[in-house]
Amino acid sequence: MIMPQDYVNYTKLSWTDNQGIERIIYRTDLTSNPLPYTQDASYEYVYDENGAVVYPQPSETLKKYQANSPYPLSGNGGGRNSWQNDPDLLNLYAYGGRYGLNPEQAQANGVFYIDKIKGMIRFSSDMAGRIITLKYISDGLGGEEDMTVHKFAVDAIYKYIVHAVLSVKANIQEYAIQRYKKEAVAARRNAKIRLSELKSDLMMQVMRNQSKWIKH
Repeated sequence: MIMPQDYVNYTKLSWTDNQGIERIIYRTDLTSNPLPYTQDASYEYVYDENGAVVYPQPSETLKKYQANSPYPLSGNGGGRNSWQNDPDLLNLYAYGGRYGLNPEQAQANGVFYIDKIKGMIRFSSDMAGRIITLKYISDGLGGEEDMTVHKFAVDAIYKYIVHAVLSVKANIQEYAIQRYKKEAVAARRNAKIRLSELKSDLMMQVMRNQSKWIKH
């Protein structure tokens, strides 16, 4: 999925099942789309006619991610029989099996990750053919020529500039400099909170693991 031009941060991604229920898709940190380099027989980087490094598309990690479902319980088919003979998958999915599954992996709705370099949201292979809904925070700028800096970040930058200018000017009272410094710090803190990747639903999914009883 190509990220919208006015995209700032997502609030929820889901897919619609046959009953019209939106099933939440959780983000995964177990994969990415690393930037590969093309190398010759001597392992030297290959350049094009403009002197730019040539990148093979797509990366091997992305091809394997798109060809297989990251979670054995998700998608059409799968299950334990599809991964119990693979030592790598067995170690990944059966980790903690004695005391229960990790909550962030105990779901069958598929996963996604955000490829910021390419400006795309990439889903697991079991999302093919499904209707996906993206709910996100917009920066309110719709034109192609408009800036894509969020207004919270713009406000923090302006207040930082005002404080930086006043701090080096002569004949400025110290209380005025400190006041603008406090405003700049508060604006930057608010911008970081609003634009952070911290999601309450992901926190709940992970923190449920803390309430499990371990029997000896």
